[in-house]
Amino acid sequence: MEIEPPRPDFADPDPIDKPPEFPELAVPVLKIIIPLCPLEPLLAVEINMIPLVDLVLTPLIKVISPPVEDEVRPALRNILPPTPLFPDPTLMEINPPLPEAADPVPKNILPLFPELEVPVLSMTFPLLPDLPALAVRS
Repeated sequence: MEIEPPRPDFADPDPIDKPPEFPELAVPVLKIIIPLCPLEPLLAVEINMIPLVDLVLTPLIKVISPPVEDEVRPALRNILPPTPLFPDPTLMEINPPLPEAADPVPKNILPLFPELEVPVLSMTFPLLPDLPALAVRS
């Protein structure tokens, strides 16, 4: 048993199709706006700013005297690497042991091809229309 929702008591609203209202002969208003000009020219305004830091002239060339020779320099030290406690081992080459089994026998197996299998010759010709394409008049 299905219960449908109750229907409204009033009828469906009528669809409204109205075109938008445009003015028939409206002409845009011509506006002429002149920019406002200052009474004094901008470059004639004088601005005086005092720097926050006092101006100190620094020389462009810095004079540096060479080091004084009278200073005590550290003595020259020769430091050699430490001598090893044991001598370096002699070079010994140890090859891995040879296998006890013989080398494997190489296998040369050719792929199997059908002996008497011949491909089927397929001859297909294109379909030709009854009339040549340029002879048809429309």
